[in-house]
Amino acid sequence: MHIYGIVLVVLMHSFHNHWEFALWIDGFIMPLFFFVSGYLFSLGLQRKKISVYEIKCFGKNGFLFNKAKRLLIPFVVINLVALFPKFLLNSYADRSAELSVTFFFRQFLYPKESVVVFMWFLPTLFLVFITIVCGAKLMYTLKIKLPCWFLLFFSLVILLINPIYDVDFLNIGKVIYFSFFFILGISCCHYGLDRFLIRNIRLLCPLLVVLYVFLLSVPYFFGKSVTTALIGIVMSFCFAIIYVQRDYKFFNHLFGASYTIYLLSWFPQTLSQQVLLSVTDIPWFWGSLIAFVSGLYLPFIVYAILQKYKDNRFARCCLFLLGQYKRKGTHF
Repeated sequence: MHIYGIVLVVLMHSFHNHWEFALWIDGFIMPLFFFVSGYLFSLGLQRKKISVYEIKCFGKNGFLFNKAKRLLIPFVVINLVALFPKFLLNSYADRSAELSVTFFFRQFLYPKESVVVFMWFLPTLFLVFITIVCGAKLMYTLKIKLPCWFLLFFSLVILLINPIYDVDFLNIGKVIYFSFFFILGISCCHYGLDRFLIRNIRLLCPLLVVLYVFLLSVPYFFGKSVTTALIGIVMSFCFAIIYVQRDYKFFNHLFGASYTIYLLSWFPQTLSQQVLLSVTDIPWFWGSLIAFVSGLYLPFIVYAILQKYKDNRFARCCLFLLGQYKRKGTHF
């Protein structure tokens, strides 16, 4: 599902100035990543046989420290590396960049204004992790025990009535919104959604595809975005089950590379979409195709090289800056 998701993200970003095509993916893709993060978080807890409130948060190998290395260091590094090239290419950019300390540090308070706008996901996911873990520890301290389904329902209600959805400071509005999908991932792992889907895959998969297309086609109604995202998530889960059941292998070569692709795809895609199309007469379709292939496989090549030479000091440094160097004994 990680690879499936990142392929769709790169494909969506390849349709520059043709957003009507990307909308078919945009309906569920970011909720899917928060869902997968919650699912894997819960799965990791199950395998370690511990509860959320037992997680060690602070210290060198603490949860928050490891998540900061995984999410916040790449956020800083990628935006810093991209700042000067984007400034030089301001005439081709949708959003111009400034070579100033204020401009650079503003993105930490307003992630949606990142130099590389895709990177808003990283600090937002970090805050979702903090919210869930600290919330669980607080409930344990106060001796409040609530079932997972109740927390899921409560987070859905908060999402639907969210009065600060448009608040961009620390992307708080989206933290509340996406926390529901993170908790949904935890709940699905806890209650065994995969077993239900496996038993009913032949009926559910085509039904969900038709329902998703229908929802995108109908006019707006209250809760449409959440409903569409839910259908898209379960549909994606079904696709993943079918991929495994039928022993498909066309995505296998990309396994493990999804995070590197996410972090680095902006660079080749920007050159392909906004620079190449602006200085040549190449049709937008070919520009989008070049953006898709380069956005997917140039970062994959970087990932493959770093993994091959991961014992090299320079490669380890690069892996650390990309949030992918983990010492033995670290958790989550």
